[in-house]
Amino acid sequence: MKERIALLCRPCHRYIHAVLSEKELENQYNTLEALKAHPDIQKFTHWIRKQPAHRYIRVRRKIKDI
Repeated sequence: MKERIALLCRPCHRYIHAVLSEKELENQYNTLEALKAHPDIQKFTHWIRKQPAHRYIRVRRKIKDI
């Protein structure tokens, strides 16, 4: 399989990994369209668009249900 790479800003990259596991990324959210459809990712991208480019964005991991 050919690897695909999406260029993301650092806060978005961190947030995606905070919300989704590697397995979820591999199996369900392996396209930009699928990522954009995730409700938490939608909220974050809507919010981050309004932030100044120089602002430091702190991302915390979400607690996953086991």
